[in-house]
Amino acid sequence: MEASESSMGESSSETATDVSESDTTEGDPCGNGAIDEGEQCDGDNLGGFSCTDLGYPAGTLACDPATCTYDASGCDLETCDPLLQDCGARMGCFFDQANDGFFCISSTQDIPTGEPCGFVNDCAPGNICWAADMLPFCNGSGCCAAFCDLTDPTCSVMGTECVSFYPEGMAPPGFEDVGVCILPA
Repeated sequence: MEASESSMGESSSETATDVSESDTTEGDPCGNGAIDEGEQCDGDNLGGFSCTDLGYPAGTLACDPATCTYDASGCDLETCDPLLQDCGARMGCFFDQANDGFFCISSTQDIPTGEPCGFVNDCAPGNICWAADMLPFCNGSGCCAAFCDLTDPTCSVMGTECVSFYPEGMAPPGFEDVGVCILPA
């Protein structure tokens, strides 16, 4: 199995650009234009927040009318290098399957290497949530696996090797050396 075949390439929300996965419950005043307890926003009322406040370089922040949570789908994604982790504060360079590339995305949990995770951006920057069967000692459906450089293949978790993130010959220019520390095939 190539490293890119992981089933854990989803971020912690419906798309990589949504900021929250929480839903409001029946009877909540979502939609009244006022930000009530448990809401991030309501209608056009974003509480003074913008895409840049959430770590995006630019774009238009909106409010999801069903959940009263930020909808960052109009925010611009910044490309990045997972080996350099060249994103701003509270951000990590994660793979986004929906946009087929590495982008600066909010890190939600900062879970360390080897610990259980559920979404790609649950992990601390420099890691990615990977399928449990590709990692030793993983006590969940997925665990955080470290990115590694194929030209200097060093992995800190015993039993793992630096395996190409992309199938052979499929890496986009500039990403040929990106690997992930997983069990060898």
